[in-house]
Amino acid sequence: MSNLHIITTVLDSNCYDKTIKHNPFMNCYKITAFNQEKDNIIIPKRYNSFIKEKIFTDKIKDTWLVFCHQDFGFLNFPLEILEKQNKNFLYGPSGVRKRKFGNLKFKLWKDFLPIPYIKTKVLALGQIWQGYDPETFKKANRKNPFKVGNEYFYFSGKQLEQPEVVDTVDCMCLIVHSSLIKKYKLLFDEKLDWHCYSEDFSLNAKHKHGILTKAVQMDCKHLSRGNSFSKGFEKCFGYITNKYKNCCFCTACRNTYDKY
Repeated sequence: MSNLHIITTVLDSNCYDKTIKHNPFMNCYKITAFNQEKDNIIIPKRYNSFIKEKIFTDKIKDTWLVFCHQDFGFLNFPLEILEKQNKNFLYGPSGVRKRKFGNLKFKLWKDFLPIPYIKTKVLALGQIWQGYDPETFKKANRKNPFKVGNEYFYFSGKQLEQPEVVDTVDCMCLIVHSSLIKKYKLLFDEKLDWHCYSEDFSLNAKHKHGILTKAVQMDCKHLSRGNSFSKGFEKCFGYITNKYKNCCFCTACRNTYDKY
């Protein structure tokens, strides 16, 4: 049986304590938590330092690696699910791919002639508890919310019976087996900082090594709504768009299928 190791970065210790450190579905496994409160080093560098020190040197073998945000928490034991999965794929509890059918839209040509086109729709796979802080929740006007303590949640994504291939998985949680990283020398792109690094990890694995990514159903929560678009996010998405300019893909927040 494989082991499981959780790797995260901590900028808010209270959040980390609540979602990971004191979570019985996570603290039963080995955890590496990089303290970011003093030196806020970009996440890809943190993750790569772990890979180079532990995986490439064989200090850790035959282990499922969970790279996750400090505000991500499992609500069941992940190893029980991962032990049933093929080690030759990347995984995540929340992934996206293009829908088979898009929406008919119109855009103006020469400022007056409407031209029809099909706008891509993205399918979110893997149902999770998506969280809001109370103030953000009031503004969001979500349907069918539920409250746990002082936190509001709604279910996001399609529940899966079986894992399904996706373009990318959300940065909140990327899962990969140590043997796959060791075999293909997989690393995170350090030209990215806080955004799009797991999406790039999936795209690089696919286009360079033929490794596909799957969304797998896992009971979990994500406390941050996570869809505010800063200049930093736009810069990172622009970077991976240019890096994979010869192919189309989608992420949880953007897609490139409509660029042509």
